[in-house]
Amino acid sequence: MQSRAIQQYGTGHFYLFCQAESLEIYSRFLDDGLPLESGLADSQLLKDWIKTVYKFNDDKQQIVDALSFTFLSQRIVDNPSYYGFTSHDRAENLSYIVDQCVGYLHAQSKAS
Repeated sequence: MQSRAIQQYGTGHFYLFCQAESLEIYSRFLDDGLPLESGLADSQLLKDWIKTVYKFNDDKQQIVDALSFTFLSQRIVDNPSYYGFTSHDRAENLSYIVDQCVGYLHAQSKAS
């Protein structure tokens, strides 16, 4: 919201209400613009979720569609190199992530 007010009107006011001991941390975070990246692609949580969903429906496209609403899908378009991609195509990159997870789950089930 901070940058949105400035973009629309050329000027803006941003009020940060927090405890005094947290002010420095929040101010540094907002002033420096630290990049945030999603850890979902490498998480066990994603593998467990895909395992549950894929067991009932083996349509990978539905999984890709569900992931398109995540923070990860935004970041792989804005900063694909962080995730090891060269393409800025959201669907292509999400499909690759889903394929990797499903492949991992298949290999894990064969090992068991």
